[in-house]
Amino acid sequence: MVNNVKNQNDSDDINKSKKFVFHIDNEHIDFIESLSFQEKHNLINYLITDYRRNSNVLGQQTFDFKKLKKGIIIAIIILAGVPLLLFLTNISLSLTKSGYLEMQRNFEKIIK
Repeated sequence: MVNNVKNQNDSDDINKSKKFVFHIDNEHIDFIESLSFQEKHNLINYLITDYRRNSNVLGQQTFDFKKLKKGIIIAIIILAGVPLLLFLTNISLSLTKSGYLEMQRNFEKIIK
């Protein structure tokens, strides 16, 4: 009997399983009671695995959507920003050139 208990404790450590209590809706009680222990075990583990897999897929889709959203925003900023930067640079250079030309004309007037 003592060996049996020790073996059971060793197997519990190996399996790393734990017991949980679940509340089942009334409509499912008959079905759950009709299952054997192993079928209940397999069903619960399958449902948990399926739920975790679906949660990971939804999380991955959300992650991909966030990446796509950031990519679109960056593309819009680049498409709008580069022409605006070139336009502002052109205006700045034009104003600088016109300022230098005006200073040159004023200098020539002073020297004459």
